[in-house]
Amino acid sequence: MNTISKLGLISLSVLALSAPVSANQLLKNNTFSDNTSNWWGAGGDLKSASSAGCLTYGNAGSNLWDVILGQGGFGLIKGETYSISFDIKANTNTKGVVLVQHDGAPYNQYFNKAIKINTRFENHQYSFKYSSKNDPKATFQFQLGADKPATVCIDNVSLTIGD
Repeated sequence: MNTISKLGLISLSVLALSAPVSANQLLKNNTFSDNTSNWWGAGGDLKSASSAGCLTYGNAGSNLWDVILGQGGFGLIKGETYSISFDIKANTNTKGVVLVQHDGAPYNQYFNKAIKINTRFENHQYSFKYSSKNDPKATFQFQLGADKPATVCIDNVSLTIGD
């Protein structure tokens, strides 16, 4: 086997072993396989634990946005339908909001859903049609403040464009 054939075989092998990534997936590192890379936390300490992203906060503050686990770096297209799914749990029963909004003032919210968070991973699935003008700077967030101190863990987080 010549060198070019060997390199082609090695390249195909690497591609076959790589984790599948949906071309429609807007979030990076959505299974926390790269620790907490691409995710950020506010109002708490964000760490990777058992292939999940976990935010621990001792003070929930008085506003939902006082504690946030999120990711930005994507845009939204007018007229498109977006699907959201994730697994979430906490060390105590708590609540929060999952949302998609403009990343910066005036923080226009395009999707906002109140969620209950229990002590076992539960899967949530939602969809929304984006009807505002194209937004090249959006953010996906779990706003967790204003309830009680907790450790909230998320995994298998997905925001996709299209049906």
